[in-house]
Amino acid sequence: MTDADWGRAGQGPGGAAGLERAAAGADKAIQLAPDSPEGYWARGQMRNNYYFDWNGARADFEKALALDPYTSRIYGVIGDAENDLGMYPQAATTMDRMVATHPARSSNNRVSHSRVLPGANPGTQVSMPTAPPAAVPVPHATA
Repeated sequence: MTDADWGRAGQGPGGAAGLERAAAGADKAIQLAPDSPEGYWARGQMRNNYYFDWNGARADFEKALALDPYTSRIYGVIGDAENDLGMYPQAATTMDRMVATHPARSSNNRVSHSRVLPGANPGTQVSMPTAPPAAVPVPHATA
């Protein structure tokens, strides 16, 4: 399942059937390649964005991270799930790891948004000016 596949889930004429196909695709990816982080990432995205199962999403993202601790987007989605669960201090720590793994404007943008969630935070104004410009997007492997 590619980033685009899970992003299209539930959109268009397929609706709920599209969600079911995307969820089945993520489950199949895990079944076929249980040592690959991509299936867990995709299923976590489904749980986080469509089913609002933030605990399940966090568990999938943690599994993906255990399999690949050097992918910044996994830290980002774990931080998002922690924010959704109201775990703001943990989310801040996770987001800091994301920036340390991949210090780009996209990472710092996510940190700034994350710091706004628990309330006004001076760290928000610090994150974006310190972000290096993203000259070339970094491709991520897809399943």
